[in-house]
Amino acid sequence: MGALGADFSVASTNPAGLAWFRSSDFTISPTLWMYDTDATLQNGNNPMLNTNGSKFGLDNFGIVISNTPNSMNWRTSNIAIGFNRLANFNQSFEYRGESLGSRMDRFAELANTGGIDDLFEASLAFDALGLIDDNGVYRTDLEQNPDALVDKTQTVSTTGSINELVFSMAGNYQEKIMIGFTLGIPFVTLTDNRVYRETDPEDEVPFFESMQFEENLRTTGAGINLKLGLVYRLNQMTRLGLAIHSPTAFALDDAYDTQMQYDYFDNGLQSGFATSPADVLPFEYSLVTPWRFIGSGGFIINRSGFISADIEWVNYAGTRFRYQDFATAEQEINDEIQEGLTSALNIRVGGEFVYDVFRFRGGIGLLQSGSESDTDLRQVYSLGAGFRRNAFSLDAAYRLQTGSDLFTPYTTTSAPEQSVAKDFTNNRIILTLGFKF
Repeated sequence: MGALGADFSVASTNPAGLAWFRSSDFTISPTLWMYDTDATLQNGNNPMLNTNGSKFGLDNFGIVISNTPNSMNWRTSNIAIGFNRLANFNQSFEYRGESLGSRMDRFAELANTGGIDDLFEASLAFDALGLIDDNGVYRTDLEQNPDALVDKTQTVSTTGSINELVFSMAGNYQEKIMIGFTLGIPFVTLTDNRVYRETDPEDEVPFFESMQFEENLRTTGAGINLKLGLVYRLNQMTRLGLAIHSPTAFALDDAYDTQMQYDYFDNGLQSGFATSPADVLPFEYSLVTPWRFIGSGGFIINRSGFISADIEWVNYAGTRFRYQDFATAEQEINDEIQEGLTSALNIRVGGEFVYDVFRFRGGIGLLQSGSESDTDLRQVYSLGAGFRRNAFSLDAAYRLQTGSDLFTPYTTTSAPEQSVAKDFTNNRIILTLGFKF
């Protein structure tokens, strides 16, 4: 809707579209979010596990106040306030299977390179008796049989969202040029819980019975950005749009904790348990996202409907982290971003057919990941229908997103790593109520 506007959502894409409103408007969009994920542990003949779930939410809530200025040239001068949901993190998946290697290999590598000063991993493995100090060299029980196939399972559950509070203004100049801007204040809430477990059901490894490692991450924060938009009415049928989004400067806090249990058999079943320190303060840091550029085209077909398209370019390699007092870690993560990420082109095309008071819509989006190693396109499909009557409107939409990616439970330097193939399907059912006044 970037070039066509007259929809509250454009406050977060091309705010110039708000200038098309001729009357004040209030909208609210409750949403049902449903996800379905298939996950398979690679490097072995392992089963595929399916996880699904659902959650209610609110996609947007806002008001547009239309105003006719005392000017022959400016036809409208509109303002808008509300929020749009930019991201939904609600997702869960689980995998299970057997493969070479163990997460204990990672703990041993961390301990042998940096000691057991790591409060969240190596230290826990040592305190839970999973690491053995052999004259200054840290070893694991699993080193006694590196060819053992260890059973692994993990559940990963994330919740949260990014909701952007928007303050927008837009003006219509001689029914020819629309300009607008939005001050955006996005709020981030993310909770990530991961429970990883290994077992040795065939007793291939002396002493070792099982290990469970749990991670909990909660990220909160807010940011600020500016969006500038322009729409040019070429003729009654054709409208062209351009929007520029400044980088978003986020101030974020990470609260992270871990716990570990290690079970082994030595004159009977023994257990060790350890948790990360409770007095560790949240880690404060900054994140600056890259610029975004969006070109739009809209074509109105008499009174029968329209076709619209948006093309968005963003260079993900321009993302930057800022860590106060951790210059080396900051440089390392930013170097990884420049090496691993690239620019992406996202295309969205849609249309609407009008029949009396009814509206019928459809659209497709093709999204690139921005990763150098991931060239797959993610597809988004949408269908919708609407009803317009005097000052009231009711719209329903269904949105389907599919894709695949790889998940790495942990990283190692020389020991075998694990890889999990994921295929996901996200469904959204959106209901929008609108009132003009």
